[in-house]
Amino acid sequence: MTLNVGEPVFVVGTGRSGSTVFFDIFAKHPQVAWLSRLAHDYPDRFWLNILLMQARSYAAVDFLLGRHLGPSEAYPFWDLNCPGFSNPYRDLRAEDVTPIAAARLRESVARTFTRQRNRFLAKITGWPRVRYLREIFPHAFFIEVTRNPCATASSLLEVPFWDGWRGPPNWR
Repeated sequence: MTLNVGEPVFVVGTGRSGSTVFFDIFAKHPQVAWLSRLAHDYPDRFWLNILLMQARSYAAVDFLLGRHLGPSEAYPFWDLNCPGFSNPYRDLRAEDVTPIAAARLRESVARTFTRQRNRFLAKITGWPRVRYLREIFPHAFFIEVTRNPCATASSLLEVPFWDGWRGPPNWR
């Protein structure tokens, strides 16, 4: 089956919901392309991510690179294509999509593919962006990872980067 850029798979959920574990397991599939730490550090050099996807098609290389160049949310990639995507002040909706951002994002996602890895997989946490992404990719699949709210809140309280104790403006 031939897939096209209009059929990406997005894993969505709140932070600390378990979406990273699910996403990392899903990213091991040999036919999915995903954004790596290279796409995070060098969002304008898509060819680095392509080389990584090609190299990871070999089991031995994949094993060696796994810990260092694994999947990433790569928010600088998203911000390069859709400014403000990573840190909106509210839910992003379909009406927030501009034609320029939509075309740029479709093209950038298409550039992540290799001959073997022809399905885009991405993980997005935080503010809801499903309606925004659905407008750009109308045939995309969305997988929502949920967890018991008490367990999610407890997990969030245990991480050093959470500063929600400062009040609602810091609840991201």
